Amino acid sequence: MKPIIIAPAYRNQMIDEARKHYPNECCGFGFGRENRVLEVVPICNVSSNPQDAYRMDSKEQVRAMFLAHNKGYEVVCIYHSHPDAQPIPSQTDIRRNLYPAVAHCIIGINLKTVTVALWRIDEDIERLPLLDSNDHDHRASLSDDPISNIIRFIVLLGVSLIVVAVSIYLLPPPPELPLP
Repeated sequence: MKPIIIAPAYRNQMIDEARKHYPNECCGFGFGRENRVLEVVPICNVSSNPQDAYRMDSKEQVRAMFLAHNKGYEVVCIYHSHPDAQPIPSQTDIRRNLYPAVAHCIIGINLKTVTVALWRIDEDIERLPLLDSNDHDHRASLSDDPISNIIRFIVLLGVSLIVVAVSIYLLPPPPELPLP
């Protein structure tokens, strides 16, 4: 799984949701492109036991995914909080995981501290690095994107043609050659 990039503003939005719903768990999606969260969408937790588990409201979940799809976004991460617990996947998180290809951002929160951790949960459980936009080399992501490479090539080709045309235009006229 590629590193997930969550800018501080989006991470703070997730943390604010965890604080707002404390002592219950909050939940939602981080939508975006190329493993970069570009939008956080909170979803109502309809669990019968919201202090110990989350279950996303299915109507809100479908609506959020539909809107994200219309923006060209994909699910980059699912986030939820663990009130008064560490940000480590619980047995319930592991058992109920329906998205093994998606990173899970877990926010451990209590009255004094907040800790955020990112996880891959499938056959194995792996803690992932939590990167923000300052940790990532943006040039590397551009070079991996074929569309950006095509656009860059077209722009460079256009600029090159303009430079050649201007150079030819600015050349002095050729000298007249005597006829034999």
